[in-house]
Amino acid sequence: MRGAVSLYSSSCGTLFIPNFLDEEVFVDNETQFYLFIDSENISFNLIEPVFNEILKYGIISGKRAYADWSNPAYKNWPEVLDKYGIRPFQQFHYDSDETDKAIIMDIMEVVYSNKNITGICIIGNDHIYGSVARRVREKGLYFLGIGTKKASKKFVDACNSFIYLDNIKTEEALDKTPHQVQKEAENAEPIMHKAISEIDEDYFTLAALGNMLKKLDPAFDPRTYGYKKLIDLVSSMKKIVSVKTDNMKPPVHYIEVIKK
Repeated sequence: MRGAVSLYSSSCGTLFIPNFLDEEVFVDNETQFYLFIDSENISFNLIEPVFNEILKYGIISGKRAYADWSNPAYKNWPEVLDKYGIRPFQQFHYDSDETDKAIIMDIMEVVYSNKNITGICIIGNDHIYGSVARRVREKGLYFLGIGTKKASKKFVDACNSFIYLDNIKTEEALDKTPHQVQKEAENAEPIMHKAISEIDEDYFTLAALGNMLKKLDPAFDPRTYGYKKLIDLVSSMKKIVSVKTDNMKPPVHYIEVIKK
């Protein structure tokens, strides 16, 4: 058996592992995120749970929301903007991607002018955000995307991490029968096999597995498969791996590949 592998490096310096791995990984909660909201892609009543999700990754240091605020569709937004200190930016729709272009320009202005910002977060779906995500990451900043299942794959793949709004909305509704959960967990087996193959070790940490899963799919999330935590999802895959936990605080989980 080879030694345990732990992957703690990333293209942006400090490794970011979301809350589903908080049993064993040090999350850099001091990361300074600037948040840009494409308000066409999120309901006002999801702002609070979305903010709570972002806070698992770091601190929200700046917040902007873009929309044509004269449109009656946004009549419920002013209270939310005021409550969370979000700066509204008026966007008239002279063409279909006017808002996207404004957000991208403002992101780059923040990246180059505000040296305290170490992460960018966009709530949106459009493929055009993929190019700015890559540029931001090239500057050494972490890029977090949040959107719906309609989000462009180009955008999702360009992020360090991507969170589907459906997973945020349904986190409290994961009380399913064991049969339902097991069926959903089986859908995770292909990417789990691929991650194990890429690690190419018989014995490694949960952190190494989680990091590889995010590398393969920035939108990987155990909640997609019916589990709040990665450790619970992995523990259910008894035909593929076994899990061992030490007595450290916080505990460290080790994964051993089951040989066929």
